Amino acid sequence: MIVLPHLPCTKAGAWSGELDLVVERRAGRSVATHQYHRGAMKLFRPHYLDDTGQVYYTVVIPGGGYLDGDRYEMAVELGAGASLLFTTQSATKVYRTPEKGVGQVLRMKLAEHSVLEYLPDQLIMYREGRYFQTTSVDMASSSSAFLAEIVTPGWSPRGELFAYDELWMRTDITVDGKLAGADNFHIRPTTVDSTQDNPLIFAGRTHAATVFVVDPHLDEREISRLRPMVEDWARAYRGGTMLVGLSELTVPGFTLRALGSHTDDLMDLITKLANELRSRFRDQGPIDLRKY
Repeated sequence: MIVLPHLPCTKAGAWSGELDLVVERRAGRSVATHQYHRGAMKLFRPHYLDDTGQVYYTVVIPGGGYLDGDRYEMAVELGAGASLLFTTQSATKVYRTPEKGVGQVLRMKLAEHSVLEYLPDQLIMYREGRYFQTTSVDMASSSSAFLAEIVTPGWSPRGELFAYDELWMRTDITVDGKLAGADNFHIRPTTVDSTQDNPLIFAGRTHAATVFVVDPHLDEREISRLRPMVEDWARAYRGGTMLVGLSELTVPGFTLRALGSHTDDLMDLITKLANELRSRFRDQGPIDLRKY
């Protein structure tokens, strides 16, 4: 596990919330063969949104937000051939954290020919919030992973756009035991003149999205086909103000960063991309998340 500053290893039983989910393929459907949750982290009952056998789970934090000193751990493991669509019930809210900040550890393991689509709602950073997250994905080269994150500023009494203190999100993707991609997203914004567009923070935008996609079908030709498609989608939002960049990984796959000023635009871009890959590679219909 990669340990960031201010995110110490927490002893067993000391987590604010824990979640452990194992999904395997049984009789043509993906089912949970093990699930455990404790504290402020729970799972809704599973759903099947199409006839592919993919299981859909929603994780919920009953408390409504993350508070100073909270520590969360989530582990997801997929067996051979299993398929999981995973999301959150609502936005993750990080409130004022003057002392210890908030930490979250995500661990994901994908066996051969498994599929993981992780599309959480946005992470909202409120005034004087500090949040640290590590995400590690250990996957087989025949498996497929689609991981998305959106970060947005929260409300502040004076209207500052970047009133939170610190955001640090580290993601590492390992394929067949070798590091294939890493993203170190670290921001320490200032509240000085934050009511104005600051070109030094997100190029004057306020929201950021990051997507990791690893799939054996994503060769150089496929990525070359996707790049102009994503750029065309981005130009269609709010007068073409969204910025996007797509970079290939050392394995079949890519990472995408998008900067904008509206959560709905970024989520729509991410969903379009996920739907394109689902349709082209797995003959699967578009995502229709049901959160109840």
